[in-house]
Amino acid sequence: MEDFIRESSADFDFFGESIKSAEAFAGDRKIIKILSKEKIKEQIDKFSEKAKQLMEHPEKVSAVLEKATALCESLSELRIIGKHFKEASLVCSMLNDYICKRYTQIPTATVITLLAAVLYFVSPIDIIPDFLPLVGHLDDMIIFGFVQDAARADLKKYEKWKKENESPDLISEK
Repeated sequence: MEDFIRESSADFDFFGESIKSAEAFAGDRKIIKILSKEKIKEQIDKFSEKAKQLMEHPEKVSAVLEKATALCESLSELRIIGKHFKEASLVCSMLNDYICKRYTQIPTATVITLLAAVLYFVSPIDIIPDFLPLVGHLDDMIIFGFVQDAARADLKKYEKWKKENESPDLISEK
């Protein structure tokens, strides 16, 4: 993971914003104590091993990405924290295009780390268990914020590529 994590002085701090949203949503600052950067890195390292193994099975990666995308869509409707899950869906989209070999201009370390975050997201048992209503997804949101900050440059390149390669809807003539 060390190859992937880069310090960034970028214009938007996904991690910081996700922490602020989590605090506002949960109503206290305990979330910071539970979800330190060190704890997050530890979880990403743990799930990176699973991600490396999963990369050998593209069909399984696709299934995980489908599940994550559906979960992002449902969580994006939540007040305060929903916007972070809309942003997280970009990670799923980029990974899907990578697995389908449509977009491959991304370092392997980035792919593994982003997939580790997605695996963490779909795992029901993590730092804050997902079975806890609403609060259970705060750690998932913060993990996504962390990896989005680290992958900012790659995500921006992907967004640009995606806009340039979207095919317009065809209008059929009658």
